[in-house]
Amino acid sequence: MKKKESLIIISTLLFFFIFIFIYSKEVSQSIIFSISLWKDNLLPSLFPFLLVSELLIEYGFIDLISSFLGKYMVIFFNLPKESSYAFFTSLFSGFPSGSKYVKDLLEKKLLTEEEANYLIMFTHYSNPLFIVSTIGILLLNNIKYGYIILFSHILSNILIAFIYKKKNKICNVYNRKELKEYDNYLFKKNEAFITILINAIWKSFKILINMLGIIMFFLMITTIVNKLFYFPPLLKATISGLLEMTQGVNYISKLNLSINIKSAIIGAMISFSGLSIHFQVKSIIETSKIKYKNFLVARITQSIICFWLIMIISKIL
Repeated sequence: MKKKESLIIISTLLFFFIFIFIYSKEVSQSIIFSISLWKDNLLPSLFPFLLVSELLIEYGFIDLISSFLGKYMVIFFNLPKESSYAFFTSLFSGFPSGSKYVKDLLEKKLLTEEEANYLIMFTHYSNPLFIVSTIGILLLNNIKYGYIILFSHILSNILIAFIYKKKNKICNVYNRKELKEYDNYLFKKNEAFITILINAIWKSFKILINMLGIIMFFLMITTIVNKLFYFPPLLKATISGLLEMTQGVNYISKLNLSINIKSAIIGAMISFSGLSIHFQVKSIIETSKIKYKNFLVARITQSIICFWLIMIISKIL
């Protein structure tokens, strides 16, 4: 890290350090809200998926799901059949788990570096229950728009896959030495189940604890920024959403806007996901050769596509 960059970071952190004391009550409330958000939403919704996915990977589920769904990844995306595990599992588990699944496949040499950098662009899905229940029912008080947001969020992600697909790339999935080695690995496991279970629990909680810390940090920053500067309601909600998605979505739902506009903005926010989620993804992929730039470009593109999909669909329906 360059000296100039370090000085900028130190100066910024000192600035926030001072205002943490000035707005200690508000900052404390944001920390309490962060813990509540993590405890009530992320922990119960993500931990089971992270834990079970670790166990499934260790016991060869990738090979099983690939035999049923893998051909579609080859046909539509020119990716190896094993990539179907990351794609279909991320649809239900919610972000940032998709980045973890892609990294797992890369580490097990079931994906090349190029394939992993492509796959991470369209395996970023919000938890369906969060969109339909929390946003559709609780925040918008209209389950129809919850389903519209969910459909648009999924469709925009799939469109990303086609937009950034390598036109002339043909994936050779049937003659890989690595896949053969992986098959041998599956049937020669010597570890006891309890050992594998403990390792899976540790890996899952490590990811969740990192997520909690990042959420705390960004909600704290959002609180201080909102205290220091006055923003019009829509701009305040947008800035909050860019920093921490859930807070931005909450603000948008309370604005005096038509429900289709609210839904479109919320859909765009979910698809971009906020810097808090981006940092969580970076924390997962930082030790791999997966490029964050690819993920960022995909999220910007997806948020634009999702916004307009919701606007069009809500007009039709």
